[in-house]
Amino acid sequence: MHNEMVIIWNGMMVNVTKSSQKRRGSVSFKIKDGKVYVTAWLKCPTDYIYDALSKKENWIMKHLENPKIRASFSLDNGSDIYVLGKRYHLQLVNSSRGKMELSGDTCFIYGLSEKSWVNAYKNYAENLLDELLDKFRNQLHYDVGDYTLKYRFYKSRWGCCFFRRREVVMNYYCIAMEEEAIKYVFYHELAHLSVGNHSKDFYSHLAQLDPSYKIGLKKSKSYTIA
Repeated sequence: MHNEMVIIWNGMMVNVTKSSQKRRGSVSFKIKDGKVYVTAWLKCPTDYIYDALSKKENWIMKHLENPKIRASFSLDNGSDIYVLGKRYHLQLVNSSRGKMELSGDTCFIYGLSEKSWVNAYKNYAENLLDELLDKFRNQLHYDVGDYTLKYRFYKSRWGCCFFRRREVVMNYYCIAMEEEAIKYVFYHELAHLSVGNHSKDFYSHLAQLDPSYKIGLKKSKSYTIA
């Protein structure tokens, strides 16, 4: 169960969702397309939300002034779609052959349905990531051992490592980012093959894999998935 409302805060409209799935006292914030979104527990008082917004004001204003690039995209002609940090305008083309290609500032995705367009994007992303990750593997400072590499869509994370079965999963949406950011995500997950948490030992291990990982980390912060 949830209730939606719009409130005015600091002269701007804020979209508020009160959800029964949110625990009492929990309030989360999101900036998307230049708009502020707040999610709170179902019976959260409006005054509490205003107070929470005021406490988060610096963070909100910073992200409104410096919006992150969204890696996901809508399947509509003219939508923005990013590949390796460059923005393209999406053009959907009806075709029996599903594929994706870039030309100038346009990204063409061919197919006969939404499913085929998504599959064309997945195939393009997988081929591009395969090529990049092969290059990044050759730049590693030492061998991390055997592991399985897979791809999938995630809504809120760029990658994942299943420590026990030595499996690394990369998000298809990673192709939106610049190469250095993709490399950071990849090395981050490879480091989890040795250290399963985010302790000091983990970052020490990551630095051994890639002494310049902080460059990619900084670049990755310019992007968001949704």
